[in-house]
Amino acid sequence: QCGYLPNVFHGFHHAVDVLQMLTLLGPLMPWEALLSPAQRFALAVAALALDIGHPGFSNVFLVEACDELAVRYNDVSPLESMHSARLFQIVSVPGTNVFANLSRAQYAEVRKVCIDSILGTDNQRHYQLLSELQVTYEQESELFDLVMDAYNQSPREYPPSELVDFYCRTDARKLIRSFFLHFVDTTNTMKPWRVCKYWSELLFEEFFSQGDTERAMGLPVQPLNDRGKVNKPQVQLAFTEFFVAPLASVVSKWMPPLRLCEDQCQENLDRWSRRWLDTQPSHVEQDRVADRISRMRSGTTMTLRMTSHVLSLRSSGL
Repeated sequence: QCGYLPNVFHGFHHAVDVLQMLTLLGPLMPWEALLSPAQRFALAVAALALDIGHPGFSNVFLVEACDELAVRYNDVSPLESMHSARLFQIVSVPGTNVFANLSRAQYAEVRKVCIDSILGTDNQRHYQLLSELQVTYEQESELFDLVMDAYNQSPREYPPSELVDFYCRTDARKLIRSFFLHFVDTTNTMKPWRVCKYWSELLFEEFFSQGDTERAMGLPVQPLNDRGKVNKPQVQLAFTEFFVAPLASVVSKWMPPLRLCEDQCQENLDRWSRRWLDTQPSHVEQDRVADRISRMRSGTTMTLRMTSHVLSLRSSGL
């Protein structure tokens, strides 16, 4: 905890939140059948360390400012590289080594899982991970669809042996270790609306603080960091639609018990849609967004509610 700075968003409270979600969602995977005890322990430690030493600035800022971290790590995931390095610096100190009782082989495994999972939280790697998940799903769609049907009929019997065998005989477990911490790191957008909005406000405040620093340093102010121009509902709507929802969707196909995250994500998308519409965007923008969401969630009640809200705004002359 002492290694964390008092950032509005990327502080120790965020790490604890991620760890809590990891321990809640992990058993639903269920990770007991997919990961060894050492791997599960490694993910828990990585969750607590995923933002240790975070300065409250993004990787883009560090590179633009020629920060020492960007120089040290050659502009490649400087924050995440620093977080994982800090973790192993801490455990190298006598009395703080939580891995002390592991064998050499177990330690090597744990170290790799920690590093891979923390590096995987760099959003620059998001679409690569998403693509790997989607490709694997498409290659094994028959199996995954059968598992989904079986889960819908009898959740207590999940996971079936066929799915566990598939995970155990392929690189799927490695992919799970790589993506799961990143997935959990995004779950503040998949929580009940009150909590989702709370974390959103904290993140925007950290963005805006960076924007103020960028302006003071004469650096380009990144699009999300200008407190005088950002339309918060629009940003959250786009982030949820293009970044979070596709991840939640493919994860629920891989692991049906995690469908509750996708359901909440869709509900929050609806909420952000309503708030964005209340900012009175043009009719062209409304139609464009409504069409995208309609295609993404064809036939869902959320799309119908959004369309109804658009029509009500228009009928009122907005």
